[in-house]
Amino acid sequence: MDSLRDERKIEAEIQKNQLRTIYYNAPSFGTSRIRKDIYNIGLRLQLLEEKIMIQAGNDSFQLKTRLKEMVDLVIVDEVDRLKLPGIEVLRELFDDTDIGIVMIGMPRMQRKLSRYPQLYSRIGFSHEYKMLGEDELHFILENRLKEISNYKGMGQFESYEAMRELIRVTRGNFRILDRMLAQIERIMKINQLSSINKEVIDTAKSILVIGK
Repeated sequence: MDSLRDERKIEAEIQKNQLRTIYYNAPSFGTSRIRKDIYNIGLRLQLLEEKIMIQAGNDSFQLKTRLKEMVDLVIVDEVDRLKLPGIEVLRELFDDTDIGIVMIGMPRMQRKLSRYPQLYSRIGFSHEYKMLGEDELHFILENRLKEISNYKGMGQFESYEAMRELIRVTRGNFRILDRMLAQIERIMKINQLSSINKEVIDTAKSILVIGK
């Protein structure tokens, strides 16, 4: 929520009662702020909801003081960056609020968390994402390329070449694919391009320092 546009977009989602999740990127340092950050996000969502109710003429609401009344789920990315104090904050947050917490990280994360039995005993299940298959890559690329270029389908040679090159470069890694597509979109906007070719992909690849 860093701009008025973001706030208005969030207000619209709150009005549809669809905004019940916080996405939080775990910091690599200053883990003492994790709890404060998450509560502050929840508070801002709460204030936006109450603003909407006031504007609608509903003055019967009561001030919400508990995070779990506003949020159902907290998603914490890059958990493997956290040391014990940060992990302990997440455990306390779960115990205090009973809010669902999804932790995302690299494969080594599960081994790391298993060293902390107090937290690990609270984990319902873990899931390791495998590399995307070719059909899955095709599905994602078909939809994303339509959003960021004049891609018209596999029959267009340049787009076909671009798709095959992206599949080769990313090797089924969803994270690399997502980062590549974000860079491709940025490069196309800067250079005012209307289609994706191998040069665009090579430039995006060099920015991300992806190996051959």
